[in-house]
Amino acid sequence: MYLRVESGTHIKTPFVPVITQEGDPAAVQYGVPTFRPVTSSGSQGTLSIASSWLKHCVEKHDCHKSLFVPRGKKCPDSDLSEVVDERSTIFPTRLLDLQAFNGGSLDIRLVEKPASGSLYATLSHCWGVNCDARYQATKSTLPALRHRMGYAELPKTYRDAISVCRSLGIRYVWIDSLCIIQDSKEDWASEAAKMADVYSNSHLTISADWSTNSEGGCFRLIDRPQGIHPEHAIRISSVLSNGERSCLHFYRYCSTPPGLFNYTHLASRAWAYQERILSRRNLHFTQHQLFWECRKGFASEDMVPDCSEPSPLTPSYLLNIRATKSAEQHLQSWCYQIISHYSDAKITFPTDRLPAVSALAKHFADELCSPYLAGLWLEGLWYTLSWYRRERQSTERPKNYIAPSWSWAAINAGVFWLMVPSGDIVKRVEIIDAMVDLVGDPFGQVSHGWIRVTGLLVENVSPLTKFPKAVLDLILPDYPLEPPPEKVHCLLLGERTFPYIRNYYLLLVISSKDLNVYERYGMGTTEFGTFEHWQEKTITII
Repeated sequence: MYLRVESGTHIKTPFVPVITQEGDPAAVQYGVPTFRPVTSSGSQGTLSIASSWLKHCVEKHDCHKSLFVPRGKKCPDSDLSEVVDERSTIFPTRLLDLQAFNGGSLDIRLVEKPASGSLYATLSHCWGVNCDARYQATKSTLPALRHRMGYAELPKTYRDAISVCRSLGIRYVWIDSLCIIQDSKEDWASEAAKMADVYSNSHLTISADWSTNSEGGCFRLIDRPQGIHPEHAIRISSVLSNGERSCLHFYRYCSTPPGLFNYTHLASRAWAYQERILSRRNLHFTQHQLFWECRKGFASEDMVPDCSEPSPLTPSYLLNIRATKSAEQHLQSWCYQIISHYSDAKITFPTDRLPAVSALAKHFADELCSPYLAGLWLEGLWYTLSWYRRERQSTERPKNYIAPSWSWAAINAGVFWLMVPSGDIVKRVEIIDAMVDLVGDPFGQVSHGWIRVTGLLVENVSPLTKFPKAVLDLILPDYPLEPPPEKVHCLLLGERTFPYIRNYYLLLVISSKDLNVYERYGMGTTEFGTFEHWQEKTITII
């Protein structure tokens, strides 16, 4: 329930969430939500609430519909709710059968042919550094996993997720460590390419948000003050029309989702990013309480209402993107919202930087209809090359090849963009050609890549440490703590003409691998016009 609060002719707070305590007559007479004390996220009462959330969503929402129009289908003129989900019968290659044995046994096994018409859930979790090798699918453990797994011996996070599934009547669960053959490059690549379907077709995703490893679990005792915090809400007592006394609490601000679980341990992990926003429904087991998230909104176990706006971390945010018609809007959402958040996330293996966002890229490809180039798109490449490293602290250069130097994926750091296309920015470079060598999945790892461009180039600019303002007034190196090169070459990408003049340059160095090509060094700008000595050239950047 929300109250509209006005002061004179100005609305101070558009919508204020209202709540009351259990037993208050306003809850019965007017349906005011009641605060529920939280004690354990694994209690029967908590799981009953989760079951009611799921039932309500299945019956009242259309969260099972496709996030994006399937490939080859014409985009309808109506909104997303009219797009029928044609992939609802698709199952992952392998699933864990939670009803594999009779006689009350809790043991499970790995299967490849689930019962027709069944539902499956997915687990989103952190493995940790010491994940039990017995419960990782490998070429050697696969026969044993197919035969039988003792429930009591499974890592705690897995046991808790299985308990949730059983309480909700879900027969199968997909857990990455047990459903992907970890020591098979071929199987790993094949299954990573299917990740979009695995999570978007899952009935429910169980998120172990607070746990740092597979033994942390989903459930925990909640140790926090119970009741409505006086600093969070305004308390107003009143007498109802029937003479009964009532007390309502008007929340001053929202401390409930997505705020609380946007900063959990799981939310900081790269793989979990796309798992969350591709899922139809999420149950978030946090250190505070249980939260529900679906494509229609949020709910919290303590029943405090949420009034926050969708963030780029949420499934509902993707729905907002889907509602737009412009390819350029999709492209800007990919860079300025999706990648700007994803690039900050932590990842154990830097070579997973592109695979861990490949499922989202697959969906965006349906909308953009543009070649995908190691995290960027040929559409709009002239301005999306203007990414820069947000943090000034440097990280080590990756030991293994991840992406071409012109891709944001080449550095293991959060990025954002200098140029946002508008009528005030003039394009000054032409993309002649581009190519990436794929390892397998067209949205996954690459082994090499280059772009060929024609534009205005100023060569041999130096020294970097003492640029006069008329030359470069802003330098953003990709590795800021490394000694600067003796000379850089400045390629003009675009020019802002209003309300002030600013030019945006891609800073390049001659490649140590091939003296005929360039590699990216960073980004730079000038405020008062361009360099005097430049020439138009066609160059290759790797």
